[in-house]
Amino acid sequence: MAKDYYNMLGIERGATKDDIKKAYRKLAHQYHPDKNGGDDAKFKEINEAYQTLSDDNKRAQYDQFGQSFGDGQGFGGFEGFAGGGVNINDIFEQFFAGQQKTHTRGGASPFGFGGFGAEARGADIYIDKEITPTDTFTGVETTISLRKFVVCERCAGSRAEPGTKLKECKTCKGEGRVHKVAQTILGSFTQVSQCPECRGVGKTAQMRCKECSGAGRSQKSEDITFTIPAGIANGESIRIAGKGEVSESGEAGDLYVRVHVKPIPKSLSKKQKELIEELKKEGL
Repeated sequence: MAKDYYNMLGIERGATKDDIKKAYRKLAHQYHPDKNGGDDAKFKEINEAYQTLSDDNKRAQYDQFGQSFGDGQGFGGFEGFAGGGVNINDIFEQFFAGQQKTHTRGGASPFGFGGFGAEARGADIYIDKEITPTDTFTGVETTISLRKFVVCERCAGSRAEPGTKLKECKTCKGEGRVHKVAQTILGSFTQVSQCPECRGVGKTAQMRCKECSGAGRSQKSEDITFTIPAGIANGESIRIAGKGEVSESGEAGDLYVRVHVKPIPKSLSKKQKELIEELKKEGL
């Protein structure tokens, strides 16, 4: 049975982002493993719920599939697929509408039948970030600099030299994907995959961009600002969507930040002691 993230946080399904944040902070402080009476398992569940409901895309997917996705409801199995000319990718695409980018890499279906002609995602990036014990109570905004593949500034990802035109891809005839019929014991299936020539765009450049040589991306340093939420535990990770490497198709992977909490120093500064006292007064 799927987990009820709303129930975990004690909020209604129509809760606002502010409601979600308030509920999470209250429970995170209550169950934080470093506190007396803390509960590591409960804390992880709360964090999991917050990471899903605080992200608009993940929340929309959860609201649509969260309670029945794992049960296979509404999916009639493989009965009737044995007929000829069935495009199994179309069936999976309809069932997983809105889920594809979360579950796939390189435009591939989660079932290995090709990629519905979707753009291949860029690689995910994994980094480590150290924070102070105080930051775990208050949350902290931080900025990091990463050198990675980003959309080419000169051609804006079109791969064409500015001022020149794009033309229809001859390989896929502008569709962005290619079709191949495969024979299986269940019958014939149309396998759909991304066009290798235009990489799913459907167009190719008459003159390639001079800066990226027609790749549509280049390596640059990018400053990324994000917030590490209050209540996060040592070793936990947060996901920053779309801040990973950009693929040649223009779709970015995600950035995952693993948090490491510095040990509590034996001697605290006056400011740190005052902050701890304030938190105690608030019942945190």
